Amino acid sequence: MDSATAAEKSSPLALKISAAPPRFESGQILGSNFGSERGRLYLHLRVKKSAQRSIYAPNGQSGPGRLLGGLDFTNYAPLPGKIIQGWANDSILLKFSADYLQPLVNTVDDVAASRRQHAPLPADIEIGYQIVTADGARSQWFYPE
Repeated sequence: MDSATAAEKSSPLALKISAAPPRFESGQILGSNFGSERGRLYLHLRVKKSAQRSIYAPNGQSGPGRLLGGLDFTNYAPLPGKIIQGWANDSILLKFSADYLQPLVNTVDDVAASRRQHAPLPADIEIGYQIVTADGARSQWFYPE
């Protein structure tokens, strides 16, 4: 899943995520050039490719990536700081609380209901991560498999 741009490939300090925990599991995001100073970590929910049908198809009424609302800032949300337990140049330690997932699933359900649609099944939702360093560099979105 290497979707780096030509500029990123040619840069010796390309910001890259190489591994991340799946589905709100505590663990480490691994990669390179995250910076030693803490930046921001963004989260994105989307419908898995295997479930992208009907309204959740890429050209469907909702699309696969707008589960939390119609605007990008609602769908690409910053991960709360309390979940980020550590930040280093090549890793970020995450610790999700037991009650973190359910409010997100409830929001997906609420948005679908406001659209008069059926919400995707929780098992059909995948998460992606994007790192923004303290100096503003952004990684590509990374969706663990």
